Amino acid sequence: MADRAGRAGSTRGDTLQALSEELRHADNPKLLEITHMIDLLPERGAADLLLAPVRNRLAGLRPPRQVTRVRLLFMPFDPVLVAAGHWKPGDLAIPRSIIRPLSALVLDEAPSVAIPAADEADEAALTRAGRPIWDAVAVRLANFVIPESWGTTAWQSAHGLTVPLVGQLIAVIRLVLSRAAEIRSLPPQSDPASDPAMSALLSDAARTGPLGWGIMLALLLDASAPDRVAAAALALARGNRFAAVLHAGLDTAASDALDRMKTVIDDPVPPDLLDPSSLEARLALIRRVEAFGRLAHRSPVEQRRVSGLRQALSAANRLAFEHTLRARLPGAETTASELTSSARIGTLEAGARHLRRFAQAASRLGDGEQYERLLQEAASRYAGADPSFTTADRMRLTELLIGSDKAARAFGIA
Repeated sequence: MADRAGRAGSTRGDTLQALSEELRHADNPKLLEITHMIDLLPERGAADLLLAPVRNRLAGLRPPRQVTRVRLLFMPFDPVLVAAGHWKPGDLAIPRSIIRPLSALVLDEAPSVAIPAADEADEAALTRAGRPIWDAVAVRLANFVIPESWGTTAWQSAHGLTVPLVGQLIAVIRLVLSRAAEIRSLPPQSDPASDPAMSALLSDAARTGPLGWGIMLALLLDASAPDRVAAAALALARGNRFAAVLHAGLDTAASDALDRMKTVIDDPVPPDLLDPSSLEARLALIRRVEAFGRLAHRSPVEQRRVSGLRQALSAANRLAFEHTLRARLPGAETTASELTSSARIGTLEAGARHLRRFAQAASRLGDGEQYERLLQEAASRYAGADPSFTTADRMRLTELLIGSDKAARAFGIA
């Protein structure tokens, strides 16, 4: 019987692995369709394991997902939520298995809020809706008594989620919820004005212990400029009697952040650079890799990791540009009749701006000459998209991609 159970578990694991790999290679429309189906499940269970490898891509795609009170409550923890089967004690993460039981015990006392519709749920709307819930639950958790049954379930016993460890997680959850709006308001790019807020957040986290310190660092590294987060953490550790613990937490949080970035970079499906959300996500990734390159405390091992990520991202960026050039530019999947309207010209101009922005950012990692060549190719594709385009239309598209001087020379004006 034990052998049969073992084989059944192995078969189930193999099936999940195969499905997860298939999902990882799914194109964006298919991925969004499957994600919507999973969102409708009453119990997610193994579905969280399936989504784990593609969560970073989903974050970039920003699909319109149903917003619920439970999702609002745990939204501040998105970067550190992991599938139950991928979590172990000591991780700077929160297992998703804690979401439903904790929500069932604390959300009943949280105020009613207007839940934004899925297609209206931008960051500002989510923060406005979530803040009353975060504040109320943070107060509720100050006197929270953990049910004894939480330490005796099969999953918790198997993974070491003891009642004391649950207590530590809840202390961290309370801290983050009480400061969630501040974390979400931090600027994503380097801004010295944000340093006092970061220092205050980290100081409070350090008082909760290594787990709170590490998870707060992970959230800040995801929300804001990594180099400024690290500088604030190092300043706090300087002269602190627990400096070794604080340094270790920073090293682990930075390593975890690099792992998450590598998952995005290694995604086999290149981003669509003509899609605004995908473009912004890739530009943010470029900035983050650059910021990690500026960390002052990096060890030789971490320096090599960042250098390797930089090279991998550079290669992935070229692939994304070439994929967009082949699959999405005029002449690939469009017809001449679709390209003659003024609305279509406007769409092409927007696409040209996207590609130029991306090429300028990606060139900072190297390969500037290759991007000049690719932009020239894109300009030729755009300008020759349809013979009915006026010379002014074609020159405007060319200017957007390669600049006015090169466009003028291309049209024999200079």
